[in-house]
Amino acid sequence: MRAVRSAGVIVRRVDSLTVATEAAGAIERTPVSAGALRVWVRRRLGVSSTSMAASPEPDDLSLLAAWRGGDRPAGNAFVNRHFATVYAFLRRRLPDDAAAAKDLAQRTFLACLEAGEAFAPTGSVRVYLVGIARNTLLRYFRERRPSEAEATLPGAVTSPSRAFVRAEESELVRASMAQLPESLRTTLELHYWEELPVAEIAVLLEVAPGTVKWRLHEGRKQLRALIERAEVGVELRAATLRGLASWE
Repeated sequence: MRAVRSAGVIVRRVDSLTVATEAAGAIERTPVSAGALRVWVRRRLGVSSTSMAASPEPDDLSLLAAWRGGDRPAGNAFVNRHFATVYAFLRRRLPDDAAAAKDLAQRTFLACLEAGEAFAPTGSVRVYLVGIARNTLLRYFRERRPSEAEATLPGAVTSPSRAFVRAEESELVRASMAQLPESLRTTLELHYWEELPVAEIAVLLEVAPGTVKWRLHEGRKQLRALIERAEVGVELRAATLRGLASWE
């Protein structure tokens, strides 16, 4: 089976995914927060809190680049850091199938690993991974549960592809979003690009739903101001602002 083969490939490449899969089982037995799960994984890997604090942790992009270059410890650290988020995202959409959620989490990291340098995150790595997980889940449903595929993922918000008709408008929005603080940018990306509801974003980012709502409001406000100040044609600016108004 392809699922078994995929799991085998990635488990051989990074030790921590084996531990992370065990951690998924721990979640099933006793629900824990993403932060607590990361502590559990570190202990299972034999990484002490003291050693983690002794030296600054590499950023996500550095870890991912090193992992893709064959650095196994970097892969351990990368999966350890993000497995809880990916698994939780999939598990909430597969409440009756923990085994499938574990397999799809493995496929998500395998796809991330094998994408290569040509497919690097342009923003938040967490959003990047959730996007891969979302596509992996869609393929799973289309293959095994075609009738449920469209109903499985939320689609109540207006995505950028529908809100901004022209490529120039989408590019202006992305360029402007790159200037936003990371917390606002990540929240907007999760809501409008990955089409996640407020409650789910709150779980992924480990913040209160009210904080997510505030970030969406503040993010839209700052984004609008950036677009209004952008050095572009009047027509392009007006069209982009009309598209942005549909996000309200």
